[in-house]
Amino acid sequence: MAATLDARLFAGLTVLLLAATTGCKADPECTDVQSCAALEDPLLDADFTKVDLLSREVEFRRVDGGATWLGCNATLDGVCTPSSLRVSDSKSMWSQNYREEHPQLPITVAPFYMGRFEVTAGQYARCVQAGKCVAAPTGKDVDGYNYVGGDSNKLDHAINGTSWHQAHAYCRFLGGRLPTEAEWEFAARGGCVRLKKSGLDCARAMPTWSFGKEFPQIRADVGTVVPEEFNDYAILASNTAKVNWGSQQVGSKPLGISPWGMHDMTGNVWEWTSTSGDFDHHCKLCPECDSCTKPQNCSCSSVTDPGPEKTTKMTLKGGGFTNSAKDTRVSARMSIGASNNQAIVGFRCAIEIPAGAVAN
Repeated sequence: MAATLDARLFAGLTVLLLAATTGCKADPECTDVQSCAALEDPLLDADFTKVDLLSREVEFRRVDGGATWLGCNATLDGVCTPSSLRVSDSKSMWSQNYREEHPQLPITVAPFYMGRFEVTAGQYARCVQAGKCVAAPTGKDVDGYNYVGGDSNKLDHAINGTSWHQAHAYCRFLGGRLPTEAEWEFAARGGCVRLKKSGLDCARAMPTWSFGKEFPQIRADVGTVVPEEFNDYAILASNTAKVNWGSQQVGSKPLGISPWGMHDMTGNVWEWTSTSGDFDHHCKLCPECDSCTKPQNCSCSSVTDPGPEKTTKMTLKGGGFTNSAKDTRVSARMSIGASNNQAIVGFRCAIEIPAGAVAN
């Protein structure tokens, strides 16, 4: 008999799997997946697990996996177009000027579970109390840190200031791990299965932001100026006042949920992944890229997600409360040292689905 998920991954924890429902009950005329997800009760429109962790629920949604495209979709995305690329000798966070988002790479992702929300300060504190996690940095509100020793006003905010090692330890505590970059983008964009497209049609349809709606007026040269409507979808610099500085309550922008039902994949905090921070990561995965000097010129055959990696620098995704809209695009990636603690950085966890496992 195939091993069950709870026996394989959650020994000692209570796991509840709810069956998926289909359709858009709130609006029978609705046919768009993302609009339906916003209208439905998010707890009912996809499989997810509830893990009873010291009386604190951590929710995961099933992502079916399949084909997707990793990186910049220059057809829709006006920021990372080949004309914007400039090669720099520096390897600092943004010096590559979007080159690290190329080439757009067809990649296959195995089924997995993804955290519906970013891990909160309250959830992380329970891991600390259990002796399995190291306390995150603390500070005054102006510093933007949410781990403030039990402040009830911050417990439902995204935990931030955690290093990659701290985030990794928390996910291990749940029986999971940090998502790979390919898994993260698949959960944010929907993959070809949710877009109902294949091949190059799927590549050209990959949305710029996790909520799918496009804002073509946002380009690399507009800085933090964004359409007012964008503020309804994400927590970013244009709507985070100094008096409320820092990451915000998870799930506070329901219009911004991804096609698989994940919240805050655009903005709030950057999220650690288990993918190397190598700027040429996409290029090195592409068999046809002989040189990474001009990765935008590479036409790649499909590859399989290589899985978790561990290096001194790791990739962050999603953008945060200090960023402009262009830096919260799904393909945007930032690389920092795995030991760094920054107030704009948090995480969510993923859980592998073992081959042959069944959800019960």
